[in-house]
Amino acid sequence: MLALLGLLTVILLIASIMTKKLTPTIAMIVIPTVMALIGGFGLEIGTFMTDGIRSIAPTVVMFIFGEIFFGVLSDAGA
Repeated sequence: MLALLGLLTVILLIASIMTKKLTPTIAMIVIPTVMALIGGFGLEIGTFMTDGIRSIAPTVVMFIFGEIFFGVLSDAGA
């Protein structure tokens, strides 16, 4: 059941973004949330979100640093 919901989530995400029915930001928020509710994870959605943000935060910080660092280098002509 969960594998089917996961597959359906991926298919719906790709279809809704490619057909321009939803913007990527809205699709990445709404579709997984609805699928989690259908899967019976209603009260755990907040925990899933905080765990996901915690796991991706270091990568985001490194990406932002790289953008700023190489932007400054490019502007300086190096």
